[in-house]
Amino acid sequence: MILESKTKFAPHPETDGPIRAVVVDVTDPKKTVTKFGEKEKFAIVYETELKREDGSPWTHWAHGYTPSLNEKATLRKDIVKITGEAPGEKFDTESLIGKPVKLIIEHKTTDDETYANITYLKQDVAPDALKPSGKYIRQRDKKKDDANNTGAAYNRTDVPEQPKGWQQTKVHVGKFAGQELENLDESALKALIEHWIPSTQAAGYKITADDKRLLAALDEVQKLLAAAGGVPVEAKF
Repeated sequence: MILESKTKFAPHPETDGPIRAVVVDVTDPKKTVTKFGEKEKFAIVYETELKREDGSPWTHWAHGYTPSLNEKATLRKDIVKITGEAPGEKFDTESLIGKPVKLIIEHKTTDDETYANITYLKQDVAPDALKPSGKYIRQRDKKKDDANNTGAAYNRTDVPEQPKGWQQTKVHVGKFAGQELENLDESALKALIEHWIPSTQAAGYKITADDKRLLAALDEVQKLLAAAGGVPVEAKF
């Protein structure tokens, strides 16, 4: 598959075939640690014609894009699918907002977690193409007290128990408590790895469900740092 949703909201339902959707947001890039080092990544958000029980539209977050128009870049390929045209040397991602598409969403379950993936994406030129409902609030327009809500304002009740991916795993200990790993810099990540992980191995320490999630996420971070040639740094936790 093309795009994978890693938001902390309930995954968009699977579809039996193509459904109408429209781009309602392109988020600001955030730095994240990858096996190739630090990279900026962002998401494209779609609002679909499917409705929730409360009547509000479903949204699907397509994460993992990097700001590259390279011929092999996923962003370039999906711009072509969304707009029907190949981008030039420069492309304003804001121009994607309001673009109608047809898409198919399928589910994949890994380690008891369900992920929604777009397996088909194409420009919709039909007269009845979907238009934005006007209910979605873009990430950049949200108030600070709503900053942790990574979906539309009408999606508040759809937070599942498990985070999706190491980036969205929340720290529950120490001075970083309440923050998602993707928002921590490299020194903070290494502090957790070098100081907190050993503390969980001490005699008498009882591992909680939150510990298990954070340990698994930090294991992924360690692999990425090792692949990128990361060198341990002095840090206090």
